[in-house]
Amino acid sequence: MRIHVQENNERSLRLILKKVKRSKSHIHEHCYTKDGKPTDDHSDGLRFSENDSSVTVIHAHPRHGRQMKPHQVEGFNFLVSNLVADDPGGCILANAPGSGKTFMIISFMQSFLTKHPEVRSLVVLPKSILATWKKEFLTWQVEDIPLYDFYSVKADRPSQQLDVLKQWVVEKSILFLGHTQFTAIVSGDGASEAELTCQEVLLKTRRFLFWMKITLQGPSK
Repeated sequence: MRIHVQENNERSLRLILKKVKRSKSHIHEHCYTKDGKPTDDHSDGLRFSENDSSVTVIHAHPRHGRQMKPHQVEGFNFLVSNLVADDPGGCILANAPGSGKTFMIISFMQSFLTKHPEVRSLVVLPKSILATWKKEFLTWQVEDIPLYDFYSVKADRPSQQLDVLKQWVVEKSILFLGHTQFTAIVSGDGASEAELTCQEVLLKTRRFLFWMKITLQGPSK
């Protein structure tokens, strides 16, 4: 499943949201205990069907729900309706810088991983904003989810990158990759065994793919 996130203008966000039928999911706190731990209460919200026919419900964590503005609640429900439905696909979330897009996605990712710890999250984004995203994740962190990337550990060689990917695969965690790095791995010719294994890990691991794109848009003519 994939979400394409694009910084554009606020009108784009409203138009995209209107094209999708309203989600039945809402920001409820009854699926968490008072200390923020998830419960097994599945009495409301959208259900996520898997091959094993198991279902679950996705709700924002109480800490996040209390901070969300109305348009962020709508955005969260938009993500749920497109990514956690009976037949999940993908979606595009386009909005103006500063409107809380990062917070919405972080909240959704943490809520999803709480219910599906076996799924890995992969965030592909411009390398220049990677540090900012990791900082935001730590700011809104509600549980200790490891954050991995190649750059902070100077994993330049395929063998070093494979070590990072192995850590990402074996535990509930989030991996950040720059656009160029991701493309080089999945489109490479797999000249070495390590390169081929890196490619297979990224392509075959069951994961959510978040693709960040920044578009500079001038006034419409």
